[in-house]
Amino acid sequence: MRKEEKVTVPLRTNFNETAFFYPQLRTDSSGNVVFSFTTPDALTEWKVMMLAYSKDLKTGSLIRKIKARKELMVMPNLPRFVRQGDQLAFSAKLINLSDKSLTVRVNIEFFNPITQKKVNLFDKGEKPVREVSVEEGKNALLQWNITIPEGLDMMAYRIKAVSGEF
Repeated sequence: MRKEEKVTVPLRTNFNETAFFYPQLRTDSSGNVVFSFTTPDALTEWKVMMLAYSKDLKTGSLIRKIKARKELMVMPNLPRFVRQGDQLAFSAKLINLSDKSLTVRVNIEFFNPITQKKVNLFDKGEKPVREVSVEEGKNALLQWNITIPEGLDMMAYRIKAVSGEF
């Protein structure tokens, strides 16, 4: 029996549109400046604009674009809408941006957003959990066959991905 390891995944909470910071600049022996800062949690492209000046009024500027990302991401491919009685393949792309191959367990859960009660939409034989290996820098496609039942007015979902030994 394997020992289950609890993994705490930090949730993204800061979705500010602008990031402003006072960097702690460090200079190496060659005069190169090194700094770091934290961006908001939005997974997007950021435009970084820098301006520097010296005591004798020499100036320098730099404008670059950087992409904020997580090492492991799940990007669901959502239908625009569904109707009662629809049968569909609910798919998602698992993206491994880390520097190593990962074994990932992905769990999807459907629920009623008003009552917060789970709703089983899976076709017979379908399981909500998928375990997949993804090479470094590669993607994997995940898919669940579901049927939208009669009488379901609203639907929401949660996807959880955890990497490691299972």
